[in-house]
Amino acid sequence: MTNGKIITGVAVGVLVALVLIPKSRKMITDALRGLTDSINGFANSAEDVADQAHDIAGSVKSARQAIS
Repeated sequence: MTNGKIITGVAVGVLVALVLIPKSRKMITDALRGLTDSINGFANSAEDVADQAHDIAGSVKSARQAIS
């Protein structure tokens, strides 16, 4: 019973900090924005690597056909 009250108190405290304290809210939104930018960067990098791999595969296929 006591553990439930402690967890509830912590959850309420976190919600109050998120809603009522502007600095906390700004830090969290900035962190989420940074995370989103990072994920987009990783996705773009992965797409570039996939394109390069496709180009290399095409070159290897062309070389095999030229040798045959």
